[in-house]
Amino acid sequence: MMDAQTWRMGFRCLLLLAFVGSTRSEGGQTCEEVRKLFQWRFVGAVKGLPDSPRAGPDLQVCISKKPTCCTRKMEERYQIAARQDLQQVLQASTSTLKLLISRNAAAFQGKCA
Repeated sequence: MMDAQTWRMGFRCLLLLAFVGSTRSEGGQTCEEVRKLFQWRFVGAVKGLPDSPRAGPDLQVCISKKPTCCTRKMEERYQIAARQDLQQVLQASTSTLKLLISRNAAAFQGKCA
């Protein structure tokens, strides 16, 4: 089970990989590494992703003074995926807590009856 701190670190690493991929690709003028990472994470088409680094004045997460392979749409999709991942982690954690509480409540009620 993944706690919130681990999840946040994983999300930051994912964004860092996208950013590093964009800066490493500047020499070759390609966004291939970022495209592969994005496709791997989202298992889907990479429509609308740039082929080469570009300015990103509209970006809110992948902010860089250098050209980047990130787009606003990518940031939005990463945020959606991160939200879904967090919800899954919270559901898994709360289901375990619910089970523990119900067991303890049943045991407590059995002793008090």
